[in-house]
Order: sequence, then structure tokens, then C-alpha cells
Amino acid sequence: MAETIGVNKAMMIVDQPFDRFHDYTRDGRKRIELLPDKYRSQFIDLTEEEEKYIEEYVCRINKGKLQLSAVVPNPLFFLLIPMSNRVVLKIVNANSMVNWFHRFDIHVIYMSRHPIAQSLSIMRNNWGLTVDAYLKSKYFCCKYLKPEMRIEAEKIMDSGDHFLQCILNWIFENLVPMKYSNEQVFKFTYEEFCLFPEHIISLLAKNLELSEPDRMVERFRAPSRTMGFSTKEAKDIIRNIKDDYSRGIKLISRWMHEVEQEKAKKAIDLCKFFGLNWYEYDSPFPAKERYVTKEARFLNPPSLALTNPQKNKPIA
Repeated sequence: MAETIGVNKAMMIVDQPFDRFHDYTRDGRKRIELLPDKYRSQFIDLTEEEEKYIEEYVCRINKGKLQLSAVVPNPLFFLLIPMSNRVVLKIVNANSMVNWFHRFDIHVIYMSRHPIAQSLSIMRNNWGLTVDAYLKSKYFCCKYLKPEMRIEAEKIMDSGDHFLQCILNWIFENLVPMKYSNEQVFKFTYEEFCLFPEHIISLLAKNLELSEPDRMVERFRAPSRTMGFSTKEAKDIIRNIKDDYSRGIKLISRWMHEVEQEKAKKAIDLCKFFGLNWYEYDSPFPAKERYVTKEARFLNPPSLALTNPQKNKPIA
């Protein structure tokens, strides 16, 4: 998404400005120096002192006074800075602060993805979980979790069921944006974006005052910089299927032959226990009321069914 928006003129992308993990890069060391030391680099709640640091940090980035490139630096980055007057902040570890960012003169957009698809991706790429950071936050637990929710979360973390732990990770990272973000946040789903990219991009261009929607569509259809994390099947779909809707159906439904029905149902039941009902266990499509384009609202989706995972294929 950040790459799609970033193709507009005078636009600069800052990839994960709250990431304190990459001490082997110049920018990583700068982030570590300037940002508060939050557990697992998760900015879930802030003290008054931390809030002052973060506010100054974001203001400096927005005004071009703090030069941060992507985690994987673009060699031309510092040549682009003088030509840029807008910044895209791609943020993945401050989801619970989604409403906090409105104190700045910025637009906030939020894109969700089916929890089962996202969880399988975490498992496949061996990415770490952030659940324990949320459970350590007294603010998060008191404000957003009922006592029975916290008990259930701790039980899952003690269970050793890695798939359900990844689902819980998705729940905690998406709970505030999905349930408690204000109306100023433009929310949509990865699934709708894949199926109707031109229509989503048209809405983004209008809401964010972007001047080059055609270039954004062209960028969306090209392989992403993060494509290395995708499976061979996903890469083949992106390269070989040219029709947006056909390609989208293939992309969003791949997980349905990777997980058993019982596990899928258990995962979505857990999401609903925490009050998140955007998705179902037997469909790759989001709930109808979550669509933001009229094309998607009138969509009559094809009938897709969960199939047994391929024999000897690693699954959740």
C-alpha cells in the first residue's frame, strides 16, 4: 500500500518509523537513539514523557527535518528528499495509537487482511509475535480487554498452539483500529483492494488528495518490494494473471486449501469472542458491511469452499 501511494510526485516513503530492531543500519541506529525503548518495539501506550518524544519525532519527520529512509535503504533516497513535500509513514507497530496520530495534520488509513491468511503468512516467514507486549500493557488490558478475554489470551499463549497464537496476535494488533478507531480513519480490506484496485485507488486519491491515480494502479499491478516473503504460488498469480478481479480471487482464497475446517472455525470463533466480526472461517471475503466501494457491495462472489490441505504439506 505504501509503495502504491508513494509513486505520486513529491512523495517520500518512510518504512516503519517506529521499528527499533535494525541496529545494523544507520537509520536503524537513529531510530533506536530517538525513540523510547518499548518492549518488542511495540508502541501500545505512552507515558507523558514518551509522548513528548514521539510527538517531536513525528513532527520532525513530517517537516523533513529528520531524514529517515526505508529499513532497506534506497541508494537515491537523499537525492529525493529536496523534491519531496509529502511523507508516507508505513506503521505496523503502533496500531493501538491509531487515533493519537490525528493531532497532526495527516491522513490515517488502515488496511486489514483475513486473520487466517495473515497468520499463515506469519508462520511461513517465522515472524515474531507481539501478543506478550500487549498483555504486558496495563493500559491496553484495562481499556480494551474484559477479564475473561485476558484469561483466554493467557490460556492460548500457554497452550503451545502456534496457529491460534498467531490468530490472537492478529486480534490484538487489529482490535483498536477495527473497533475503536474514529471516523477520520479510512478503513478498508486487503481483499477488496485485490478485487477492485482501481476503485479503492480512486477513493484513496480523492480522500488523500493524490494527483496520480493511474500511476498508483500501475504500481499496484507490479510486484511489490516485499514480494520475497510471498509463496511461489502467489508470485505466479501476480505475474501471470492480468485481470484484476481474477487475480484477486486467486490471491485472497489461497489459504482455503492450507488449513483444516475445524482449525479455521476455531480461529474465527476466537476473533468473534474478542468482538471482531469482519471475516468468516469458510470465506475469503470480508463481511459485506466492510466494503467501501459500491462495486464490492453489489458483488455476487463465487462459491469457494475449504478443501483438505495437501498431504505432507506443512499447515497450521
